[in-house]
Amino acid sequence: MQPSQALELPRIDQTAIDALEHVISIIVPYNSSLSDAQLTQLGKNADGHATLSTLKMFPVAYNLLMNSLDQPLENLPSWLWAYSIEETTPAMERQLVQTFRFILTDFVSTATIRTVPSSMTDERTFLINHVVPIFKSFGSQTNMLCFNWCESQLRLQTKQARIMVNIGHLDEVKLRFVDGLGFDFNGSERLIMEISGGQASDDHQHVCDDTLKVVHSLMCILKNDAQTSSNASFATYQQVKAFGIQTAKTTMILSEMRLNNLKYEYTEIMSVIIPTNDSNRSKWLPVGNLLAYLMVQLDKQMAILKKLQEEHDGKVQVHPDSTIRRTLFNNELV
Repeated sequence: MQPSQALELPRIDQTAIDALEHVISIIVPYNSSLSDAQLTQLGKNADGHATLSTLKMFPVAYNLLMNSLDQPLENLPSWLWAYSIEETTPAMERQLVQTFRFILTDFVSTATIRTVPSSMTDERTFLINHVVPIFKSFGSQTNMLCFNWCESQLRLQTKQARIMVNIGHLDEVKLRFVDGLGFDFNGSERLIMEISGGQASDDHQHVCDDTLKVVHSLMCILKNDAQTSSNASFATYQQVKAFGIQTAKTTMILSEMRLNNLKYEYTEIMSVIIPTNDSNRSKWLPVGNLLAYLMVQLDKQMAILKKLQEEHDGKVQVHPDSTIRRTLFNNELV
């Protein structure tokens, strides 16, 4: 086991990781069976996050976030909205600046809330106070995601579950839902969110169960993409990603999944701490890096998904032997 692996409390049992290996590669720091190449990739991800490499691709947004750390809390909103940016600032960077402005303005209000002690373990309270403002601002300012909140079910899960309920093989009360569901510019599911307890929760089994739910939900998103674009190129489809956000106490984990050849690949990209009071305001820098990474990835996905749709619709010709339908359906992966 690598030193970095020992620092991670496993969210998926090694027995489960090994049992799923024929279907999905689970690339996480606590997987003791990772290849050298997978360990190297995780190391590069960790180094990039530690140096805020993606956030620094947007120097105006980075400087705003960095300078905001030194502002008195009561003056922060007025300072944020008076902060001047050049007219020549690229559109994506302006969107990120606006995202940070809205998030930090909300933070000023939230950081001064007196928290009812009994609510410290309540996941809905943590979701509404600390997670929704981040992604509501991100989605509305970048126009890359819009969200359904609380008890949302993915389309593929809904379709499968209704069949099982109708034939009497599944009790409707056992249907599984996610805490947040993000839709891309096509109205397709692209990101799922699970809040595994409140900021003071200590239920590790809940965290582990939710991690497996994230893995399964991301597989459902990719399967739905395949079913709705079955005539597109399999090579293009392998570039499609689905994203997961999970919180455990105040830790937020960003993960992503894609199909690599004929096997799913789940990777935990980075973890950050969500600031809940002004004593840890500097933790907005790693959160900002996570949002910058997600924005860059979603921007790439827009082009990939557009190409996928054009291939499926026949605007771009694809040889029948190279289609998703021929490749995946023949291998019973969809």
